[in-house]
Amino acid sequence: MLPSLVPCVGKTVWLYLQAWPNPVFEGDALTLRCQGWKNTPLSQVKFYRDGKFLHFSKENQTLSMGAATVQSRGQYSCSGQVMYIPQTFTQTSETAMVQVQGESPAWEFVGQEVLLKGPVSRGQ
Repeated sequence: MLPSLVPCVGKTVWLYLQAWPNPVFEGDALTLRCQGWKNTPLSQVKFYRDGKFLHFSKENQTLSMGAATVQSRGQYSCSGQVMYIPQTFTQTSETAMVQVQGESPAWEFVGQEVLLKGPVSRGQ
């Protein structure tokens, strides 16, 4: 599934925050990316959760959050210096809501008939 983008209508949006996977399940590797409009280069990138500072990177626009937990949920945003020659200016993204769901669903059919279709091979 594609990462979620936070769009803004009616004005030029210089920064987008992407969060993936989407949906997020407990244990998934959660990744955030602060992306410039039309891949405009960024520096001095800061990530926030629920309005509180989370991480700073001079040049890296991607933040690996590790395994998602229920505590990972929240409103995420980012800010960074946009280098749009001949200017450099600081912009902030809109927020993206990250919801963390229970463990990733597993297939379990207890006491039910299951029909499997596909090639059959014989084991030795």
